[in-house]
Order: sequence, then structure tokens, then C-alpha cells
Amino acid sequence: MAALGKITVISLCVLSLSACTSGDQSRILKDITDSAIDSVMGSGTSSSTTNSQVTDTRSTKSGKENFYITKATVHEPDFGDVSITTAKNPSGLTEAAFGNIVHKDSNGKLAAKIYLYPVSSEGFIVSDPVYLFRGITVLNSGKYYLKSESNQHKLIATGFVDIQKGVTNKINLGLE
Repeated sequence: MAALGKITVISLCVLSLSACTSGDQSRILKDITDSAIDSVMGSGTSSSTTNSQVTDTRSTKSGKENFYITKATVHEPDFGDVSITTAKNPSGLTEAAFGNIVHKDSNGKLAAKIYLYPVSSEGFIVSDPVYLFRGITVLNSGKYYLKSESNQHKLIATGFVDIQKGVTNKINLGLE
């Protein structure tokens, strides 16, 4: 048991010196502690925690982290999965549209609203977002910070996206 105490103390010292977020620190400490307990108990198995397994500690409803879709703030780490696929459109306009929006855990289809906050050339988030509630919207190409929320206000996704010029940018989300 003394070895477990030493490992825990060393782990806490290392974590206090690193620039990890609290979610990362919790995950690292859990992995180290589980490995130490497994080695002392002789079970010999260990597992790493995936992002989906620590969702409860970052939940917006548990009060651990505040999420406001209408505020131009960046979340670190980001929530959910965000990706874009492009499709040609006959008008040649730069457009954003809903792609595949699902619940990250069950892969079930969801309805959501999306706020796209432009990122300035200096890297600042502009507080005047482009809204996407349904259908297609025309916007400028460039880098945006995306904040999305399910219509039930319980599941979210955030992340940076690059909107391509002259095509329809289909936004795909895995909400958590």
C-alpha cells in the first residue's frame, strides 16, 4: 500500500505542474490510480478512459461547466464531434447546411440549432454569430467556432470549423 501512496503523491505533483484541464487531470489520475491498484492486487489488466467515458464529469447540466450557446466563448476541451463535408451547389454561393446530426453515445438522429462565430484574422472570436436553425444559410468562407445545442437543450457540440468558399458546407455533429 505504501507504493500506491507514493504513486498517488507523485501523480498529484506532476499534475499540479502540468497545464492540463481539470477533465484531463481527472482522467490521468484515474488511469494512474487504476493501474497502481491493478498492479498491487495482481489483476494485471488496465484500461484507458475514452472521451465518451468522461462525459459525465464535463456535463453542462451537472454544474461543472457552464454552456451558453449565445456567448462567444471557446470551450476547452471541446464537446462532441464536429466535421464538415462539402457538396457542389448550382448557385456557387458559400452555404452552410445541416448534415448528419446524431447523439454521440447512441448514434440516434437529433434536431439541433447551430451558432457559427467568425474567427478574426488575429484569432479572436467575433460575438456576432451566423445562426443555423433549419435549412441552408449563406455566409462568408473562413474559420468559425461552432456551438451547437440539441432542441431539448441537453446535448451539445463545440469546435472550430473551416467553411469552404463556393460550396455547400454540410455540418455533421456528434452531440454529447
